[in-house]
Amino acid sequence: MSDIYYTGILPESNFRFTLIDCSEISSHISRIHNLDSRMINFLSKSLMGAFFLARMVKGDQRISIQWKDEFKQSVLAYSNRLGHMKGVAYPGEFQPGDIRNDFILGTGILKVIRWKIDADPYTSFSNLVEDTFETNFINYLNESEQVTTYAYMDSFIPKDGYVNAKGIFLQALPEATEESKTKIFNTANPIFQLPKTWEISVKEIYAKLGEFFDEKVLDLDSGVPIFQCDCSRNKIADVLVSLGRSEIQRIIEQEGKVEVECEFCKSLYDFDDAQAGRLFSHD
Repeated sequence: MSDIYYTGILPESNFRFTLIDCSEISSHISRIHNLDSRMINFLSKSLMGAFFLARMVKGDQRISIQWKDEFKQSVLAYSNRLGHMKGVAYPGEFQPGDIRNDFILGTGILKVIRWKIDADPYTSFSNLVEDTFETNFINYLNESEQVTTYAYMDSFIPKDGYVNAKGIFLQALPEATEESKTKIFNTANPIFQLPKTWEISVKEIYAKLGEFFDEKVLDLDSGVPIFQCDCSRNKIADVLVSLGRSEIQRIIEQEGKVEVECEFCKSLYDFDDAQAGRLFSHD
């Protein structure tokens, strides 16, 4: 299993596509956080959604997708256009006997933040409906981006225990006609909604795209997505400073030190009395 992505153009239809396999990343995150199948599915698709949004823009910009539904299920997923990803998921609370489909979200809010160097973050929202993540993701795109987009994602756990997480994102370019939009939709639906399509490798799917859509594929680029947490001792120190000297001192008096665990990668950072004191030496 090897994570990879491809981006290209279907020039006759005037559609841009991005195809991704992030199975290793999803498997790694699911092990770190001991996720069940439901949250593995939602996390994997949220990561792909963040990546797809990041691929829509040029430049050094990071995208985060955050959502929480009525059952308090929530996911926070980050990616930039190179597929440097991180994420975390929380399973929520279900009442005894409440059986829900593993692929259906409850109602709630989906938030997308665009993080750009030397610029204020830009935040946009859409309402979650009781449907799949894909449907909610497309709803967000239709409301916020107003670009015809088709997204197909699949996530399942084979017998070997590793996550299989793959997807394709099809975006109409300005020159796309209504006829070509219909063609892409009618071609993609019966192919990418079938589980058996995702049982083969993304490399094989990519090789068949020209055959699927009956046109030549124009390659743009490809790469390898990776899990990348950007936590650091300096960033944790900034968080501690924001809590204030008195709160940090209270924790040290009770625990003997301040210990902070990264939400994403579970790395531990600890500060003893002297180290914590130096954080406030400028006061």
